[in-house]
Amino acid sequence: MTSTLPPLNEFGFLPVPPTVHTVDLRDMPGCFGAKPWRMELWRNCACFLDWLKTNTPVRIVYVDGRFLSASDEVSTVEIGIELTVDLLREGGGPEFLQILNMPARDEFGVRVRYYGPFRPGTHNFHVEFNTPDPEIRLKGAPSDLRKGYICIKL
Repeated sequence: MTSTLPPLNEFGFLPVPPTVHTVDLRDMPGCFGAKPWRMELWRNCACFLDWLKTNTPVRIVYVDGRFLSASDEVSTVEIGIELTVDLLREGGGPEFLQILNMPARDEFGVRVRYYGPFRPGTHNFHVEFNTPDPEIRLKGAPSDLRKGYICIKL
């Protein structure tokens, strides 16, 4: 499979714009190289996404761009899920978050971040996924550098 993403920028991140790069789930393995540990992280994440599609109404997820970066320090895949009113209604209410958290962390080793657009004062994973880790500044990156991240439709 080949990557449908642009090359990483000089700091090892997906370029911005666009902030969100949409990738078909089938094309993801071609997006992050062939390092065995990264392939294993992705295999576990793909199993989680399969579980999500089978057991929940979630159909769109976001993957933090750090997973696709040039960094060798990536140890988990961080997934973002927008908790829209419709998704909560279809999922049976807020208790369905516990259903998501348990297998993500315990069975698949994936870290899930949630954001409720209808509650704008809450933590917004979109901001976090778009902001490089602070240590990148030590490598000469400008303070306003942003990184792209991935949207996957299940």
